[in-house]
Amino acid sequence: MKKIAILINAFNPGGAEKVVSLLMPHFVKKFDVKLILLSDEKLFYPVPDEVEVINLSKKIDSSFFKLLMLPVYAFRLKRIVKKEKIEVVQSHLYRASYVNILAKFFGSKHTAHVVNSTIAGRYKSQGLLGKTNLFLIKKLYGYAEKMIFKSHGMKKDFSNFI
Repeated sequence: MKKIAILINAFNPGGAEKVVSLLMPHFVKKFDVKLILLSDEKLFYPVPDEVEVINLSKKIDSSFFKLLMLPVYAFRLKRIVKKEKIEVVQSHLYRASYVNILAKFFGSKHTAHVVNSTIAGRYKSQGLLGKTNLFLIKKLYGYAEKMIFKSHGMKKDFSNFI
């Protein structure tokens, strides 16, 4: 059975998290699924019994520290992918997607699927943090093997940044 991982920042209440919670019961019918979280926090949504939950770190509140931890998360993801023989990592939300792609830069052999759940253009007005996100989007997202957009508007917005 093909092994896949779903990578997301945390499993808090939110739109992307809700989508993952709805997808997992369907994925477990066809794949061996791992749910990998960047942050170890209480799970808001239910996780099927067949899905192992793996945390890459403890909860971090500082945006700056979260940015500094991206390479650390990527190395941890690379180790998990190798150990568990995961073939595909599907990431949701920008930070998780940066980690997904960076892990490949560090030698991970998985296929990276990136699900875009928000408009990248929103970062234009968010100061230094926004500029940093736009830089990472421009530099990293072109390396994903597959990008999944939830709407044509998101795809069009995103094409302005790559």
